[in-house]
Amino acid sequence: MKKKFDIIIVGGGMVGATLALALSESDYQIALIEAFPYQSQQQPSFDDRSIALSWGSVQILKSLSLWDSFKQFATSINKILVCDRGHFGLHRISAVQREVPYLGQVICNRDCGEVLWSQLKIKQNIQIFCPATVSSLNIGSENKILQLEMDNEQIELSAELIVAADGAQSKVRQMAGISVETADYDQAAIIANIQTQIPHQGLAIERFTKTGPLALLPLQDRWSMVWMVPKAEQESMVQLTETDFIKKLQPILGYRLGKITKVGERAGYPLQRLKLNNLYNQGVVAVGNAAHSVHPVSGQGFNLGLRDVAWLTELLLGAAWQQISPGSDELLQRYQLKRIADTNRTLAVTDILARLFANENSLLSLARNLVLSGLSLCPPADHWLSDTAMGLQPPLPKLACGLTLEEIADDYQSC
Repeated sequence: MKKKFDIIIVGGGMVGATLALALSESDYQIALIEAFPYQSQQQPSFDDRSIALSWGSVQILKSLSLWDSFKQFATSINKILVCDRGHFGLHRISAVQREVPYLGQVICNRDCGEVLWSQLKIKQNIQIFCPATVSSLNIGSENKILQLEMDNEQIELSAELIVAADGAQSKVRQMAGISVETADYDQAAIIANIQTQIPHQGLAIERFTKTGPLALLPLQDRWSMVWMVPKAEQESMVQLTETDFIKKLQPILGYRLGKITKVGERAGYPLQRLKLNNLYNQGVVAVGNAAHSVHPVSGQGFNLGLRDVAWLTELLLGAAWQQISPGSDELLQRYQLKRIADTNRTLAVTDILARLFANENSLLSLARNLVLSGLSLCPPADHWLSDTAMGLQPPLPKLACGLTLEEIADDYQSC
């Protein structure tokens, strides 16, 4: 079987599915390829982890007319507390201080999958190939050719643009010859949902410890926890009984929230930094975790990927009006220029935080605590930090500024 499309998106996880929906109101014919059904236990994207959507990310989802479906599952972040365990450093950010209704929203990945895939199935210009795997890629011509295996059948798909949205270990990125730089943090993230005696009341906590950061996000009647530990301890931490795990976690968290009363099922995964010097090659472009993997210290991974989606969507809508091929070097070079500063800044900030707050050197410890405590006395630095956390660092894509897809298309037509 052979089929031709304008755009092929490989990866139907959080970023790939959102990109497909963002383009669903355009005239592009789109193929979406995903290896696992979204409800499958093997689906790595839509599990029980949670994501913190920044203010800017919520604006993008609103502009894409997706937020109304998401918000029933979301919990507002009204305050953020950043502290260094055992030291005096402390910093607070609040929605009241920033004069916004919330700083961000927290939502479970599984609920995201339900929302995204329920809408994907009804879009007329999106054809879904799932479960399907890519077996080969030929990028030597204007139309790139993908070979798929699906239901024991070989399928050939061609398109002018192929988007690699298949995660940090992207097979398509590798096939396209896009080189990658990686760095191992020698840490693992332990994730679980926990409950405490004192409810969260919209508070998010980032607590730095000598083993690694501990993040708590408010999620309905519980907390979503991400605890960074030495990689060698990953398996043993996951295997601990609930009682023994609480005994380890409680001293790290302290008693600001009272006692930990319940810990849900735990999982762990190693942490790695991933960066591309070039986001594209011959009509193949990487987005989301296929383009960058950041330390979860500040919860910016999906927010960064969503800005990839917003910028690529904006440029593709313009290309359609200007009759430029979606896979042209001209368009993809523009995309890379739009993404480089944001990506490098986010990678640098998360990398510095991860390494600085895990270092127990006494001088560094004193310096970082002075910085934390002094941020509120330095409004420019305080605003820069909160703008970064809220996804408001310029330049922003039009979708993050509240423009709808129709308004962006009209903007191009009026030029």
